Amino acid sequence: MTNPSTLKAFALYRCTNIGDTESNLPDGESIGADYGITDTSIIAVQEYPLTSSGRKTDVPTPTSQGANKPDTGNQGITVAIKFIFNQGGAANNFVGTLLKWQMDYQNSPPTSVNLTGGFNRGRFGLRCDDNIWFNFQPTQQSGWKIIDVVCDDQIEWGNQLNATVTLQWWGNIPDLIAAIVANGG
Repeated sequence: MTNPSTLKAFALYRCTNIGDTESNLPDGESIGADYGITDTSIIAVQEYPLTSSGRKTDVPTPTSQGANKPDTGNQGITVAIKFIFNQGGAANNFVGTLLKWQMDYQNSPPTSVNLTGGFNRGRFGLRCDDNIWFNFQPTQQSGWKIIDVVCDDQIEWGNQLNATVTLQWWGNIPDLIAAIVANGG
């Protein structure tokens, strides 16, 4: 059976075992969203800005009159996904799923079969149909971790709730660059 999130334009999903992909995950392990609100949207993604930053540093040297700004490389990549939930559209618990994911293991937990867990650096993946360079399937060495979930009930709009999920990249930057290049970036 195809996972319902694969029918949507954007998806955030959680893997547990090596070999997991968005399409073979059980219910409750992926959240698919439309781009923007449509008449039939239960979940929409409003924006997903990605921040890639280098360390801002001034390092004084004894022989210089000023500060030296060395190239320290990339110091972190985060993406803040803003979801809009139509809570009256259908009985759903997507916000509960996001909160559970944030509080649960960010790596896949060890089991009797796999003593170290499957995804040691983050087990969340992203798929974005309009920006395929953004797609990333977690691996044993690299993945996304949820570091923050902020929910804002839009009381004046009735059944609407906004949730911002902040993901942080954990792993080798070359793995992410390779995925971006492989996906057409």
